[in-house]
Amino acid sequence: MNSKQFESLHTHTTLSDGQFTHLEVLNLAQKYKIGTVAFTDHDILPDKKILRILEQNRDHQTKWIIGCELTSALPKELDKKSGGHHLHILGLFLDPYNKDLNLYCQNLLESRVVRMKKMINYLKDLGFAISFEACRKISQGAVARPHLVEALRLKEKNSKIIDLWVEKIIKKSEHDASAKKIYDKLLKQEKINCVYEFLNANAYAQEEDKKNSALLDLDGAVSLIRGAGGIAS
Repeated sequence: MNSKQFESLHTHTTLSDGQFTHLEVLNLAQKYKIGTVAFTDHDILPDKKILRILEQNRDHQTKWIIGCELTSALPKELDKKSGGHHLHILGLFLDPYNKDLNLYCQNLLESRVVRMKKMINYLKDLGFAISFEACRKISQGAVARPHLVEALRLKEKNSKIIDLWVEKIIKKSEHDASAKKIYDKLLKQEKINCVYEFLNANAYAQEEDKKNSALLDLDGAVSLIRGAGGIAS
């Protein structure tokens, strides 16, 4: 089978919330006969060290593309009705050294750090044993929810708190349709991953500041991608 028959144009690495480094992704892609991979981490571009590794693998059997999954607000005409929603836009064939794009990503990452610290404080107030430093140790790049979940996994105390929350959801699901929907999702996943539903089911989900002033609207984000020599998808 020809490896070039397959492409993966949306790939995350340890730079954001993926499990493998850029080189590991390339090697796995080659193993599974994927001819082209686009690295599209959340709001972050490869740094000089990673780019040097990629350049050293320019002749790798799997070809690579520099990209980014960029967060933006909705178009201006829809934003007032959005309820805080935002968009994720893929930018492909990007110049990783583009100053405007890197500045935008840096602003978003700084906002994400603030948001993650608020999220962690929220969990600590509820009794969970967790710290931003613990999440940072797990992450090799930007701290994201998967790193938060992995940090929670390290403490047995957290498992017991999740058990109590699940029990409440089970009882509530007997007479509450929204709770029943959450409980049905919980049945399909590993217990520690219940944290995602736990966060979404609580008031904090509305406090994540999705209308952060750092966000460009859709047109602005697309223009930024094009200004970095890329195409938006």
